[in-house]
Amino acid sequence: MSTDRRVADIFYARLAFYSSTVCCGMDYGAKRKSSSTTPDERTRQARRERSHPVTVRQSTLRLITTGMIAVLVACGDPKYQAPAITVTFSTSFPPPTALDTSATAGIAAVVANDPQIAGVNFTCLPASQCGTFTPSTIASNVPTSYQAPPTVPPGSTVTVTATSVTDSTKSVSATITID
Repeated sequence: MSTDRRVADIFYARLAFYSSTVCCGMDYGAKRKSSSTTPDERTRQARRERSHPVTVRQSTLRLITTGMIAVLVACGDPKYQAPAITVTFSTSFPPPTALDTSATAGIAAVVANDPQIAGVNFTCLPASQCGTFTPSTIASNVPTSYQAPPTVPPGSTVTVTATSVTDSTKSVSATITID
């Protein structure tokens, strides 16, 4: 028996995982015959026997890894909370502070952390005397056209509100003076 073969036999015999003499249909505890096999056949047989336990370990590791990934993906992190939706006016298209009657201005609102990416809905007060939005519902950070009312409303101001379509409790408002 070669030195490599004896080292391999001692190594595999001492591993706790392979302490059984029979594994996967192969009897590792059986005494080896000093048969009349050629050195090439003995080398091939030794390689097969040495690579067999590694294959078992790799497949076991793959199974454990796949199981752990499946559990983590299915469960998720119970402490994770999605960030809250926030609505702000765009710095590129903020609402004007003052506007002449019947004048138009582009106004955009940004909705952050919206999982549905549904955009914003623009409204104004006092109702029927505050002007119009075209369109009133639009994507986040896209300007809508606001047209001031044709006459000065009571108090000379209108309140413009941008509300998240996904979460109607999230909004931002601004006051515009109508001259």
